[in-house]
Amino acid sequence: MFGELSFRKKIILSQFISFIIFFAALFPFVEKIAALLVRDSLIESTSELKDSLEKAGTEQELINSVEKQQYYSFFRISIINTKGFVVFDTHMKILLGDKFEPYFYTEHKEVAEAYEKGVGYVIEKSDTFKEKFAYVAETFKFKGETWILRTAFPYKQIQDLTENFELGMLIFSFLILLFFNTLIWFIFNRLTKPIREIIQAITPYQKGEQAELPAITLTRTTGPEDEFQRLAGAFNSLSRRIQEQIDDLKSERNEKEAILESLGEGVIAVNEKMNVLYINFIACKMLGLVRRQVLDKPLGVEGEKVNRELLEKCKNLLSRCQENGNIATDSHSFGVERKTYIDLVAAPKAHGTGAIIVLQDKSSHYRVLEMGKDFVANASHELRTPITIIKGYAETLHDMPKLKPDQLLEITEKIGRNCVRMETLVTDLLTLADIENLPESRFHECELIALLENCRHTLLSVYPKTQVDFEKKDEKIIVGADAGLLELAFINLLDNAAKYAEGPAHITIKVDIKEEEEVVIQIQDQGRGIPPEDIEHIFERFYRVDKTHSRKLGGTGLGLSIVKTIITKHDGTIEATSELGKGTTFTITLPLRHHSRL
Repeated sequence: MFGELSFRKKIILSQFISFIIFFAALFPFVEKIAALLVRDSLIESTSELKDSLEKAGTEQELINSVEKQQYYSFFRISIINTKGFVVFDTHMKILLGDKFEPYFYTEHKEVAEAYEKGVGYVIEKSDTFKEKFAYVAETFKFKGETWILRTAFPYKQIQDLTENFELGMLIFSFLILLFFNTLIWFIFNRLTKPIREIIQAITPYQKGEQAELPAITLTRTTGPEDEFQRLAGAFNSLSRRIQEQIDDLKSERNEKEAILESLGEGVIAVNEKMNVLYINFIACKMLGLVRRQVLDKPLGVEGEKVNRELLEKCKNLLSRCQENGNIATDSHSFGVERKTYIDLVAAPKAHGTGAIIVLQDKSSHYRVLEMGKDFVANASHELRTPITIIKGYAETLHDMPKLKPDQLLEITEKIGRNCVRMETLVTDLLTLADIENLPESRFHECELIALLENCRHTLLSVYPKTQVDFEKKDEKIIVGADAGLLELAFINLLDNAAKYAEGPAHITIKVDIKEEEEVVIQIQDQGRGIPPEDIEHIFERFYRVDKTHSRKLGGTGLGLSIVKTIITKHDGTIEATSELGKGTTFTITLPLRHHSRL
């Protein structure tokens, strides 16, 4: 149920729960503090009274001094000599009057504690007065001997004082906690406003309510170099590119409808009797037909590979457009893991001589839309997760300021790791945007062997125990490249091989020239390998083979996507082969400019 709440509601609920936990923990703490304060106050009052008694010269002066004190009205005061006899007791004298006889022997816990520690404090019920008292006993010097001053205070009045103090402390603590929670909520609300604006802007597109990715404009940032502003710029750049691709696809579709002979799509022509006059290779492939088996025959040949649902739609559409004399359209999709989307357009020929149907494969169009939606959803999720974690630990630090040093260190390290994770994600997104807009002016001649040697040394500086074998030709191999981006691609592959290895990694780099036109680079490791079901997805954005292990190592799921984008921008190709338990091999092919022996 908690996971179904919105992020803001989770924050409010978390704060409410923290209030309850705080006050549940505060009650016994405040009660203990109040009791200690009352105890200290009683001991201090007794000490003040004791100081005045030490000036007396005789026992009578001692008694007179007690009777003159202002404490007389609310304290029960007893004076006990060094032998343990009660010399004077205010309440007993009032209670017994002239029958009061001093010098009776008594034993009390607080008196024994005072002889041992100098001060004694006990709360217990009085047998004489049938109610609880707080007793304080303190030693003082009289005529060179150690005497005891014992005071008693009604425990009911102490309880009243304690309850008043607890109430005041709880009200004060509530106000302080309310203030800081409000302050934290305000700061959090302000810091996460750009993220909310980005999510709010892209949500209609994600839900399919808008056909185009909207431009993201942040209302408040620290400047053009602000990370959120740059992230919004990266989103806008990708959005423009996606929209341009969609517009291009629409333009291509219109052109293909006008000039059927130039279409790279399926075309079927039938006569008025629905006999096939013409069918191209693409249409045969889409429908699972063999051309020689359908020409000059009614459309509807049976076979194991025939796409019957699509074939039936084509027949119905051709019949309808001939009956109505108008263009008829429909669409069809098939496939599970990799869906294919087909648009069908049927138009009648002049004079009722038949009809033509065009089968347009719109899979790429829909994949672009799905790619945009998935990218937006994944990026939003990847950003929201570390922010939520950081917020949770920030609340922990606020609610528990007296954490042990090791606990505090653990929390701050986790906050730091999630900050690095969020920074890495934003950096990778900006890198992708930069690669997508790579101009030709950044391509220069680059010596491939020297670049790979530099990558090898960089890897060994980070993973010194790694074994890297470099199998190369004694040649100078020149390619056209952006050296920085190409180096980034190779380092990403080498870093993955070292990072995900079990124990010290063993990596092999091979360079070879293929037919004097291409250079082939192989990077091979002996790691755990990649499962067959994952190998075709590893170059997709935000895809992780081992999500838990990847996140622990700081991975964002964009590394191999960046590598493939870089290689593609260099007019190259990259492929991966893997075997579980034996390792993975990445094969990169790049256009060769020229080479020469050293």
